[in-house]
Amino acid sequence: MNDKNIIKYINELLFNHDCVIIPGFGAFIADYENAKINITHHLFFPPSKKIAFNANIIKNDGLLAHYISEKTFVSFNEANELIKNFSTKCLSDLNNDKHFEWLNIGEFSLNSEGSIQFSPDNKVNFLTDSFGFTSFVSLPVKRETVIKQITKTHIDRKIIKEENTKKIPLSIKRATWITLPLLLLMIWGTFNHRVMNNIYVNYSDVVSSFISEANQLTTQIKNQAYDYSKKLSPAKKVESKKSISIKNKLSSTPAKPITDTVSSKIIVKEKEKPITTDNTTIIKNEKHFYVIGGVFSEKSNAENFISNMNQKGYHAQIIDQTKSGNYRVAIAVGADQADASKQLQNIRDEGYSAWILVN
Repeated sequence: MNDKNIIKYINELLFNHDCVIIPGFGAFIADYENAKINITHHLFFPPSKKIAFNANIIKNDGLLAHYISEKTFVSFNEANELIKNFSTKCLSDLNNDKHFEWLNIGEFSLNSEGSIQFSPDNKVNFLTDSFGFTSFVSLPVKRETVIKQITKTHIDRKIIKEENTKKIPLSIKRATWITLPLLLLMIWGTFNHRVMNNIYVNYSDVVSSFISEANQLTTQIKNQAYDYSKKLSPAKKVESKKSISIKNKLSSTPAKPITDTVSSKIIVKEKEKPITTDNTTIIKNEKHFYVIGGVFSEKSNAENFISNMNQKGYHAQIIDQTKSGNYRVAIAVGADQADASKQLQNIRDEGYSAWILVN
């Protein structure tokens, strides 16, 4: 197996793990970054997972060896031997050429003090959730303010003149033409009653018929004038006898007080209780941040390691079993990424090699 294949396997592990250790050489540690915006250059960057290199973490955790054994169908010991030769060659190349580059990972070099310096390849984003997202430039949109002027168009309306003069019906005109001479004659007769008495005596029959006809005409004129005045003036509301009788009945009966017989009820909603099972509240966490202290192929070795760590004050436990049958032992569990990183640093300060597993 050549070196390019081992570099390829390291690259694949970095997409799914936050810490990949190369025994005898160093370890890659992931660092998460949120989406960013460069206001000056109008650049948008997606969320990413960058990697850093720590040359002090060199203890074998078995992750890389197990992955190589699964991919190449070699034994675990053979995979460890391949990794050992690879690490030795990398250190030798650094001492001779002072630098070398791993594809899609980054460049290694030695500084003046002889320490290993690592420059990551920023073109590669190891965060699988941001797969397919790249940085892009979005220039600001210039908007022009459009002012619309509303012009009102007025249409000339024809002024309609109301006719104040109302026409008098023809029947009333005819009645006035007939009654006017008779009224004049009656006025003249009041002042010349002697002449009227002589006429009455001599022409009593004629006068009596004339007077009766005149009275009928006068009554007809009054009725027509009354109807015409009703049309010109607003009609008055006249209460009927039936409505008057109903009002009298209502006024005669005493008013009874109105009582509300509907009883009011106050409805109180009970507060919703949290869903519990066997007196234990169910709490779901999306992610767990485990500080892995070792991976063991034998369960007895894992239990011995747990016993030793618990005697030193840790709460070690087996968290899962890999596809190849190995047991992962977590020394501590973090509430989030920051808490797990803090506990990881404390464990490393005490001389133990560990790494973070997000599950």
